[in-house]
Amino acid sequence: MKLLILLLIFLAVLYLVATIAVWYFQEKFIFLPEKLSRTFEFKFKHPYKELFITTKDAVLNALYFQHPSSKGIIFYLHGNAGSMRTWAEISDIFLSRGYSFFIFDYRGYGKSTGKISKKDIYRDSSLMYEYASRLEPEKKMIIYGRSLGSGFAAKLSIRKRPEKLILETPYYSMQEMARLQMPFFPIKLILRYKIPTYKWLPKIQCPILIIHGTEDELIPYEQAFKLKQFLKKTDCFVTIKKGMHGNISTYSMYHNSLDEFLTNETT
Repeated sequence: MKLLILLLIFLAVLYLVATIAVWYFQEKFIFLPEKLSRTFEFKFKHPYKELFITTKDAVLNALYFQHPSSKGIIFYLHGNAGSMRTWAEISDIFLSRGYSFFIFDYRGYGKSTGKISKKDIYRDSSLMYEYASRLEPEKKMIIYGRSLGSGFAAKLSIRKRPEKLILETPYYSMQEMARLQMPFFPIKLILRYKIPTYKWLPKIQCPILIIHGTEDELIPYEQAFKLKQFLKKTDCFVTIKKGMHGNISTYSMYHNSLDEFLTNETT
């Protein structure tokens, strides 16, 4: 009996330590940045302008691909891993459709300095959006959020009111995602990044397009499908059958849906 009590105490202490570790190191679980030296040279198919925007406590690195006859700017918020070194390759998709493309690395990603936090991500996204909108002041702005960036994109769209919003492989909330990954921890109590996309969608006035694959191995399709109930009647929800987290753009349905959404002025 004494041995059993000691074992239970040990397991309780172990659980407490693990819970504290998850709370303290959660940024390391959520954000997986690739760091680049300041002298790193990006190489892409299309010409671009590299920008360094200074905030109160960080310097954010951005890339601006300008289309010569731009229909507007795609303001892109990327996923949780890597850097613009790979994420900016998606600019081809939008440049070929007549849109300029603006992307930046979050704090601690690529060449961007500073320490990432929830408040800073929202603040930086707003700052960079304002900067991008001044590059082509007479053109429309379209926000595109991918994976982790989809939640930030939804939040930003409430405040900035872009022409349109596109969410690729979004999640219902970061809290729901954390529960799926770590069901034995008190996620509601310890998670600082709840990012409730579902709460923000009903507040967005612009047209919304959601695209998700049924075989997504990182963010389950059900996460996005639960968001469908919060869309307006004129919004679009596209299911890519067999689509996975990283290959949706290889499907013709993705491109067809994108074309229809971008060209439909009454969507």
